[in-house]
This record gives sequence, structure tokens and C-alpha cells, in this order.
Amino acid sequence: MRGDGKLLALSRPPNSWQGQLISLTPTGLGCDCDAWPLPTPAGPGDGLYCADILALLLQVYLRQPLLPLPHTPQSLWQAALKELQRQLPAATFNSWLAGTEAVSAASTPLRLTVQARSPYAQEWLAHRLHADISRTVAGIAGYGVTVKYTV
Repeated sequence: MRGDGKLLALSRPPNSWQGQLISLTPTGLGCDCDAWPLPTPAGPGDGLYCADILALLLQVYLRQPLLPLPHTPQSLWQAALKELQRQLPAATFNSWLAGTEAVSAASTPLRLTVQARSPYAQEWLAHRLHADISRTVAGIAGYGVTVKYTV
């Protein structure tokens, strides 16, 4: 990796891995193995990853300790509610968001399910406040989270 944070291409000399500078590619990784370049897309991004590079990246990833997610569905929703209370008029917040809860059983790290107080409140959240809610939840989580509503 260079000092400016861009990944450089990798070369695999016989029987060992050594990072060598070959060239920058659109994905940041390139290879000079016999199977390069692939005739058809076979990987993420632009599809220009060879199996050797994917194997190396997996090895690097697996050496990193798995960190717990910073938020449970409940803590993420509570933080979002605090922020939404600052952003929205009090009447809007009290009418539609007060009393809502995250549904842990229906939530995942990429999807937050929120239980509304009534079908009408569910419709209001989904159609009128969804953009504000999604933006706020994603800002707190640090990545895109799909927000769904239920009664």
C-alpha cells in the first residue's frame, strides 16, 4: 500500500506472495498470473479479480479480529430517535415517532425494522418521514441501513 492509501497491484512470484508494484487498476488490484486477465467477470467490483488475489484478501480479512457491531437494533433506533427529535417539529415527532420501537427479531445489521403504533402511523413513516429516518439511521450506523416499518 502506498502512503496515499491507494492499493497497488500484486504479483505472485512462483511459490510465494510478495507485494510488487505492477500497475494501478480501476479496482486497485491487478495480477500477472497465467489466468490474468479473466475473459469474463468473475468477482466483485468490475470483475477483474483473479482467484489468487481473492484468496490473499480473504487471508488478510480472516487475520483481523471480528469486531462487534457498535449498535443493537434498539440502541440504533434510540440514537436515531434522539437525533430525529432534534430535526423534526415537536408535533411531528410526537404524533408519528414517539412510542416506536425497533423489532430485534426482524432486524439485521443491514435492515432495521421499526414497529409503529398504528397502521396510519406506519404509512406516515413509510411515505412522509422515510427519507429523514433513513438518512439519520445511516448516519448513526456509519453505513446504509434499510429501514422497514411494521405495526
